[in-house]
Amino acid sequence: MYRVRPAGGLVAARFRHYEARSGLPLLHDHLMLSVKGQRLDGKWGSIHSEALFENTVAASALYNETVAAEVCEELGLATGFVSWF
Repeated sequence: MYRVRPAGGLVAARFRHYEARSGLPLLHDHLMLSVKGQRLDGKWGSIHSEALFENTVAASALYNETVAAEVCEELGLATGFVSWF
């Protein structure tokens, strides 16, 4: 098994939602990622989805930090760490 970054990148579609099903405000995105990628030889093939699955938590954390930073920048706010202990 080997892992190679797709030469042509990945194909993804993002859908932004601003509220939960209940109607309460909840900014979130849904991301659909194609399991196909372009290989170095120019052909398209299946990507190694196990590597994506293994990094789901890290990608989610990075996404949440990015969205928080964008919202804070837009509203002139700042984020910080709060310890509950």
